[in-house]
Amino acid sequence: MIGLRLEHRQQKYFWLLCIPLTVGVLYGASIGSPFVYDDRIHIVENTDVTGFHGLMDSVSVFRIFQGKFGLLGRPVLMLTYGLNYLYSGTGPTGFRLTNLLIHTANCFLVLALILQLSRTFGEKNRSFMTAALGAALFATHPLLTESVTYIAGRSSSLCAFFYFGGLVFVVESGRRNGARHAVLLLLAIGCGVLAWLVKQDAVTLPLAAIGLVWLNWPRNAVRLKVIGTFVWVAVLLAALLFQVGNIAVVEQFSRDNPSLVAAGFEETIPFTPYLLTSIKELTTYYLWRMFVPVYLSVDPDPTIIHSLASPGPWISFVLLVSLCAAIWMLRKSRPVLAVGIMLTVMSPLSAYAVFPLADVVSEHRAYISTLGAVIIMAAVLVQTRYPVVFSSVVLASYSWLTIDRNVVWHDEVTLWRDAAQKAPEKLRPHLNLGALYQVRGENQQAITEYEFVLKRVPKHDAALANLGSVYLALNQIDRAETILNRAITAQTHFPNVYLNLAVVRLRQGRFEDARGLLKEAEALNPRQPMVHHNLGDIFFNERQTTQAIAEYLAELQINPGSPITHLHLAMAYEASGSLADSLKHYLFLQRLEPANIEVQAAIRRLQQYAR
Repeated sequence: MIGLRLEHRQQKYFWLLCIPLTVGVLYGASIGSPFVYDDRIHIVENTDVTGFHGLMDSVSVFRIFQGKFGLLGRPVLMLTYGLNYLYSGTGPTGFRLTNLLIHTANCFLVLALILQLSRTFGEKNRSFMTAALGAALFATHPLLTESVTYIAGRSSSLCAFFYFGGLVFVVESGRRNGARHAVLLLLAIGCGVLAWLVKQDAVTLPLAAIGLVWLNWPRNAVRLKVIGTFVWVAVLLAALLFQVGNIAVVEQFSRDNPSLVAAGFEETIPFTPYLLTSIKELTTYYLWRMFVPVYLSVDPDPTIIHSLASPGPWISFVLLVSLCAAIWMLRKSRPVLAVGIMLTVMSPLSAYAVFPLADVVSEHRAYISTLGAVIIMAAVLVQTRYPVVFSSVVLASYSWLTIDRNVVWHDEVTLWRDAAQKAPEKLRPHLNLGALYQVRGENQQAITEYEFVLKRVPKHDAALANLGSVYLALNQIDRAETILNRAITAQTHFPNVYLNLAVVRLRQGRFEDARGLLKEAEALNPRQPMVHHNLGDIFFNERQTTQAIAEYLAELQINPGSPITHLHLAMAYEASGSLADSLKHYLFLQRLEPANIEVQAAIRRLQQYAR
């Protein structure tokens, strides 16, 4: 008997070890991938992150809480980025490794939660098998790749870490009495607060906790359940009241959608079409892909529903109501399954449906909601006649699909090319592809993508601005001027149009006209770093090196990692006779671009002068 128990325990340790190994195998190749999408906006170009000096530095911690993302309710997320930047630098490897560790920790929390549920409901015979399978499904699920591989997707996975921890404490509190019950409930609330300070997805945690109180706590403890319900309702109301100002700011910012509107994209969808479309997509996109995760995309293109007469939202609504009814019917016969359905319905996706955002569908929003789906699948698979066979097929399929998605995420061009293939008429993938080709110097391919956008929206400001900059790079000044003037004539509010036309005027030697255009750009976006950069170039061309240096330094306050700014600043310092300062910026640039021959030559030249 002792030997059998030891063997069984060793098997459990083996399956526990398989969780981090699985995550490492599926996601290990993505660790060295570059920053993608808006990773740089959140990290390298975020001065709150790059200026972070540790948890003991109250000034930088306070700045994170008072910065843009802190005020929008994500200070804990920004703290993790700051710690990553402090200890691993600007490279993406440390950030991605942290994402993998968070995902691995979440898999263990999934295992702990299912194990608690199974044992609470008297399903001890298969409790560990169900829990291990649920954790494995969560580890391999392809729908979660955006939240793991995409560094900015940490907002969802880190929020889930505290969210899942809160659920574990809620379930455990139902098994305790007296002081232990109260302490565990307080720990659950503390997890909820931390989850909220990562991302507002945590708004549904009190609702999920109430569901667990009534489904999981002892059936005869009605008084305790009522008290628990009141506690979580109070927590939800307190959170909403405390953050009402931030919620209003986020809602207004999302509704106005200024950056995308200025770039030529449509305004945020009005509330009624957004609500109808979101209800439809809850089942047709999210729920479907929680179980059959195929045809995934970084930028889905859902059909917008404008009429109440459309059947899509109503079919989805009936399905959601049916799921709610299933919770009630299964609460006694299949309680673990009932909890899984409840966690799927009472998930952040339901909150997103009533909170208009720029994008109706985004896969990283499904990270927390997928918890319910893997509980459902694990509970169903272990009850089949051949659980090992069916589970192996599902896990193998999920693993293959996750590896395939990580190949797509490995390179930003493949990422947006994949999105363009799956949503051929959506403009953003083509616009982003054009920008990527442009950065790589593949100008003809960039032109093709921008012209694709302009054929559909002839006055698309971002496409006109970027196409103008391509012709600038090709030194086709007249053609660039013609393209950019099209946007100016349309009374654009996109600052890059004015910036690029200012470069045209700079190339033409019309410095005063360039200054006027840069003022227009700065009025539209006071934190646009290229305004200072181009002003610096104007002063440098006018041999006013002191003013040029001041502008370049102002740009570095906004964008400290810009290689071209450090290059121009080094040149300006050298021209002004400040050779030591010039050498400092050339050395910084060498760390960013170690293979740059011109930088190496400049360093040797300045070092010879110093002797």
